[in-house]
Amino acid sequence: MEVSIGNMQVKLNIFQASQQPHEREECLLVDVVDEIVEEALPSILVEDPLEACLAHFGFENFDIAGSVEEVNVLLNSSSTPDSLPWKARFETLPPLSREPATPSLVTPPTLELKPLPATLKYAFLGP
Repeated sequence: MEVSIGNMQVKLNIFQASQQPHEREECLLVDVVDEIVEEALPSILVEDPLEACLAHFGFENFDIAGSVEEVNVLLNSSSTPDSLPWKARFETLPPLSREPATPSLVTPPTLELKPLPATLKYAFLGP
């Protein structure tokens, strides 16, 4: 493959470039993804659902006193399901017609052509 920029031209053999090892230590995206997968895989492949939930929860920064206080505030608040500001309202639907609808191939619907402005005209494009 030849790449030219301005008056410079470089000839690059892609097949040889991909076979050569890296000259220096580099952090590639694949390396980072591999490390993340190795760290996360044991907690993902847990058979017991309770153990999987506890493994993903992250108890290291869990403040139980703050959580209990937050739950108590929510339970003592005045908005309970019985005191909702709206009431359920049901509307009856019209009765279904007992006769089945006829297919449009048997009785085609009537088309209603509306008047067009003087600048436009109807044109049949045909089959």
